[in-house]
This record gives sequence, structure tokens and C-alpha cells, in this order.
Amino acid sequence: MSARPSRASARAGAAAWSCDLLPTDAARLCARGGGDTEQRLIQQSTQSPYGRQRGLQGFAGMVAYWAAYRQLTDAAFAGLALPKLAIETTAGDWATYRQQVLTFLGLPPVATQRLPDGEAARFVGTYRYEEGDARGSATISVEGGELFLDGVPHVWPHNRLVPKARNAFDVESLPFEIAFSEASDGRIMRMVATGPELLSGKPPGIFVKQ
Repeated sequence: MSARPSRASARAGAAAWSCDLLPTDAARLCARGGGDTEQRLIQQSTQSPYGRQRGLQGFAGMVAYWAAYRQLTDAAFAGLALPKLAIETTAGDWATYRQQVLTFLGLPPVATQRLPDGEAARFVGTYRYEEGDARGSATISVEGGELFLDGVPHVWPHNRLVPKARNAFDVESLPFEIAFSEASDGRIMRMVATGPELLSGKPPGIFVKQ
């Protein structure tokens, strides 16, 4: 297999993207996900109908699954008879990629949303969760006035939280929302994660601040 650039296509506000995994790419992806990411991806790939029909096994089977997925999405992208945009994303310069999409769609630049000075500190800390057999902790940290989430199952490590309303945030790049509950004195007591179940699952719902 050979490396290919990741691509994004967009039209009228909708976007779709695909990826190609070499063994080194897959290893980096699993390392970034942490925890049981590698085993979970192997399980999903090799035990899918496609994987079972072709006898895919182990890490190599997972890589083969995503290589085939890329071939499928490349063919679909090439066959789209509408304006489309392909973006090379290997460098991980997401601010530039977002601007390219906005330019393609004819939309104005989007200002980075930051919390007022001193507001972010209210959310920083460790949050415990227990849901069924799953239990553990997540952390909220602040960098440059922005909040980052770590330790939540099915969410990338150090994922940025985008403010959307008072005490409510979108999880960047994922269809999840984080809402914080506060006491009468303004102290944050817990956070609640909501959103659809993805292929990998969904995050626990309630996290209590320690």
C-alpha cells in the first residue's frame, strides 16, 4: 500500500472526508486514541461483514479494511458531478483547512471563540464517571483561554471544547455536547455529555467534579 493524502469534500455547508491508513499511520492513530483504541478498531474492522467475508485478522486486517475503505471513498469522490474540494491534511494544519473550506463555500471567516478572562478556570479539574462497567476520570484543562477535554471514552485526547452557550460546549470535530451544572455560588459540580452513538460507541453521560 502507498500513502495517499486525506481529502475533504464540501458543498453547501456539508462535508465528507476519508482516510488511508498505512501501518505507521494506524499506529499513530491508535497511540493518539489511547486506552483500548487499537483493540477496538481491530475488532470493528475484522468483525465487520467485510472483514469476516475476507478473513481479515489482527492489526494488518484493520489496515487492509481502511485501505479498502479509502479506495471506495476515492471512487465516490471522483464520481461526484458537482463542485468539490480536495484538501491535503497530512500536516494537521486545521486552521488553514477550515479557511480553505470557508473560502470554497463562500462563507466569511469564523472568529475563534474564547471564554472571558477568568471564566475558564471554573471548569478546570478532574471529573469522575461510573456507567455500567465503565468507570474512570476525565480532566478539563485550559490553554490560551480555551478548554480542552481528556480521558473521555470515544473522544480524542486533548479535544478542544467550543463554547456555544453559557456552560455549554461542542466537542470539536465530534457530534457531542458537554454541558456543565453549577451550584448556587457558581461552582461547577458536574458535566453531562450528550450525543448520538457512533460506530465506536458513545461517551458516558454524567461526570462528577472531584
